[in-house]
Amino acid sequence: MDSGDIFLSGAKMLKYCGFEHLCDIAFVLFVINWIILRHGCYNLVFYHAVTKAMKIMDGNCIDHPENEICYTDSAMNFFFILLGGLQIITIFWLFMILRVAWKVISGNNAEDVRSDDDDSE
Repeated sequence: MDSGDIFLSGAKMLKYCGFEHLCDIAFVLFVINWIILRHGCYNLVFYHAVTKAMKIMDGNCIDHPENEICYTDSAMNFFFILLGGLQIITIFWLFMILRVAWKVISGNNAEDVRSDDDDSE
């Protein structure tokens, strides 16, 4: 999933070097990579983990004392909640990314909305 960071960092470097058009292309590649990996592949893996983990790891620690680590149903559900929370955060990030993408599509350049402006002081 971190392969998208290469495109995002590349887009930032191209922006700082003044290559606006190449920056926009790298940003589009980042957006495509983000959507496919963070919202496609991640949800597929998450779905299979939720639906199949309870069957694979039965959560019965008493029957398997030789196991060093035992995940009970409540422990697995806790991890699933955390993984679901991560997906909620990435949906929020996707919204912010799509806002920047809309600016690029509408003819403006990609701007980092988190950057501080020195002109405001």
